[in-house]
Amino acid sequence: MKRIFVIICIIFGVIINAGAQTIKIYAPGLVSVGDKFRVEYTIESVDVNHFHGPKNISGLNILSGPNQSTSQSITMINGKTTRQGRTKFTYIVLATKPGTYTIPGASASVNGKPASSSTTSVKVNAAGSGSSAGASSSSSTKASKAGNAITQKDLFVVTTVNKSKVYEQEAILLTYKIYTLVELNQFALNMPDMKGFHTQEVPLSKEKTFEVERRNGINYNTCVWSQYVLFPQQSGKLEIPALKAEAVVLQDNGSDDPFDAMLNGNGKVPVKKFIPTPKITIDVMPLPSKPDNFSGAVGDFDIKSEVNTTKLKENETLTLKITVEGNGNMKLLTAPKVEVPSELEAYDPKVTDNTELTPNGVKGNKTFEYMFIPRSKGEYTIPAVDFVYFDLKTKRYKTVKSRVFTIHVEKGDGTSKSNATADYTKRDDDIHSIKLGDEDLYPINDNLFGSFTFYLGFIIPLVVFIIAYFVIRKIMADNANVTKKRKKGASKLANKRLQAASEMMNRQDEAFFDEILRSLSGYVADKFNIPTVDMTKENIIAKLSEAGVSADVANELVDVLDECQFAKFAPGDADDKMQSLYGKASDIINKLDNLLSK
Repeated sequence: MKRIFVIICIIFGVIINAGAQTIKIYAPGLVSVGDKFRVEYTIESVDVNHFHGPKNISGLNILSGPNQSTSQSITMINGKTTRQGRTKFTYIVLATKPGTYTIPGASASVNGKPASSSTTSVKVNAAGSGSSAGASSSSSTKASKAGNAITQKDLFVVTTVNKSKVYEQEAILLTYKIYTLVELNQFALNMPDMKGFHTQEVPLSKEKTFEVERRNGINYNTCVWSQYVLFPQQSGKLEIPALKAEAVVLQDNGSDDPFDAMLNGNGKVPVKKFIPTPKITIDVMPLPSKPDNFSGAVGDFDIKSEVNTTKLKENETLTLKITVEGNGNMKLLTAPKVEVPSELEAYDPKVTDNTELTPNGVKGNKTFEYMFIPRSKGEYTIPAVDFVYFDLKTKRYKTVKSRVFTIHVEKGDGTSKSNATADYTKRDDDIHSIKLGDEDLYPINDNLFGSFTFYLGFIIPLVVFIIAYFVIRKIMADNANVTKKRKKGASKLANKRLQAASEMMNRQDEAFFDEILRSLSGYVADKFNIPTVDMTKENIIAKLSEAGVSADVANELVDVLDECQFAKFAPGDADDKMQSLYGKASDIINKLDNLLSK
């Protein structure tokens, strides 16, 4: 009799323990130093709240977590619907030193009842050591695939320059090229301001295309990520600094769980990797002794010139165009100085830039348009303009000249007018033209100081400032109150989602049910400030009851939510379901708006 009693107690204890043990823990039994592995807590329910997992694990380094994922399945057999759900909390952990470590258990509220898991242990071997643990070793290998270290042979950046020894202002092409054997998801490489260089980025396509290139006997996927044209501004040893590129690589998570693979990017996990680039030293040679009329241009250039006319009358406009074309540091070119007789009134030149940046430097042309106004008749000469530049091919200074123009100015008839003031800036070191037209005149004793307008000019800004101060404070207070803002915009957002659902209904889009569900659940969450994880039926009914909403209306809302969930998977006439659900959702939101606004 006693034996039967003991057996019953043992069975009862096992049943109780099994009922309480609703959280399953998983971790690999054996890993090596440097491996990243997953610790998973699995709960066979989606009604999970207040999950408490390990904050830290002695001897191990938690890289991320808990990362929550949820899956649901609905099965209908002979008219009976069965719902199954699973919630998983995952940690990514790094093994840092050998030893045996205990993974703590976790606790949570599952279906409104407390639940907890047991602990488990992980053995960490020294890096590179073998394993005799059989199945544990195999499990560890699968779990740590996501954490296998990405070596410098798997992903690296090659930094190159087309020249390492140049003259001042000579163009240098700097290229950053990616070589990868892994699945690259994101990549960022930010170029800092470089001392001693004028830097221009070469425009490349934002849609990066990778090509296969063989390097050191290995086929890599390669891509030219960015290119810059550098113009050294001083001589000496100049450095292109070392950079750190930031990459995100997708790696296998090593899990055989089909739910996990479906919910976590087909079994891929993102891993962040920082990739260093080396610094490069450029030997910049000074230019030879510069002539007095040196333009500062370095490269290969030519010059052209033209005038709009060689015969004109007094006060008519004479235009001289000088075009410098070639390849070099054209962005840094300034307008050539043109020496003209004092009888020709000169204006600042208008500059037109028709250059483009290429991997070989800046090429194209710059046009400098000068305008002169002859003030007296006579014959004037516009001398040739000397453009002196440093030729990189011959390593010498070269001079190219513009044409010489002889201008014949005849006496004007007094009717010609110049448009100089329309397109050009007058020189402030000369007498300006007489201003024509009517002017507004004021009495000599008409002083602004002490007048009504004077005081009004102080009062109006003060009043505007005070009003703006209180209005801005009111707006800031409203924006700071997130709960009030959500509650105020709940109806508007719900109606916007209903409008989107209506359009989906017309297209027979299955996403209609998801949009209706978001409209209703989002409305309740915003109105009552309920976090997404606390959106259970019991919480919704409790919040509505506290707000004075009747139990019938609350139950009607919950029924519509259930019906929407069921309609996504149940067979039948989708059009009738959509029409019915859309009407019910609109009706319940209007009812709640009317009840809550009282």
